[in-house]
Amino acid sequence: MGLRQVAPQDDVGWKAYHAIRQFVLYELRGRHDYDASHPDDYKVGNVPFLYDVDNLPIGAVRLDFSTADPAIATVRMVAILPQHQRRGFGTAMLQALELFAADKGVRELKVLAASDAATFYERCGWKPGKTVGSGLRLTKSIAAP
Repeated sequence: MGLRQVAPQDDVGWKAYHAIRQFVLYELRGRHDYDASHPDDYKVGNVPFLYDVDNLPIGAVRLDFSTADPAIATVRMVAILPQHQRRGFGTAMLQALELFAADKGVRELKVLAASDAATFYERCGWKPGKTVGSGLRLTKSIAAP
C-alpha cells in the first residue's frame, strides 16, 4: 500500500493538508466556512498529520492530546480524498495514528464521527457512545507498544 504518515512541515505540506480537509469535510458537504488558519491546527499538543502514497497526499487528520489527562487524545477532522476511499487507506491511517498515540502514552482515543462514518470506526474496533448533534461519539482503548 505504501501509506506514509508525515507532519506537514512546509507550505506545500500545509496546503495539501488543508486542501484535503476543506474539500472532503466542507465542500463535499455543502459547507464553505473552512478556516485554514484556525488556531487549533497550530496549538501545542495538537498534532496534524498528512498521509501520502508515493508522495501523493491522500488524507489528513489531527490528533489532539488532552491537557487534563495525557492518557486521552481526540482524533479530529479525518479526511481521505474520495478516489482513495474504500481501499484500506482509512484503516491504515487509523492504525498509524493509534501507534503514534500509544507511543506517546495515550490509552484512549475519542472521535466525534459524522453519521456516515460511524460504521467505519465501529469496523475498526471503536465503541459507539452518545449521539452528539448529527454525529456519534466513539472511543477506542489502545495498548502500550
